[in-house]
Amino acid sequence: MSIVTKLVLMIIFGFVAALYFPDSRQMIIDEAMPVLQPVLVWNAEREMEDLSRAVRRQARETYRLPGRRDWVNWLETNFSGGGGTDP
Repeated sequence: MSIVTKLVLMIIFGFVAALYFPDSRQMIIDEAMPVLQPVLVWNAEREMEDLSRAVRRQARETYRLPGRRDWVNWLETNFSGGGGTDP
């Protein structure tokens, strides 16, 4: 069995354990966070770069930026997944 297969099985086992034993959820999250943190940071940086490009494009095309009151609506219109809230 390859190391990738073992890793995938361990991840699946962790999720099953977290679902079956509610008390183990926080422990599993705490143990997985050092591995997940770089991925979460990378994803946030990528999303912010996408947002920056969209704002610059908006400014180039319309010669104005969304107003303070329109900002949440602009985010929700241009980005899926509840762009107006910070997860």
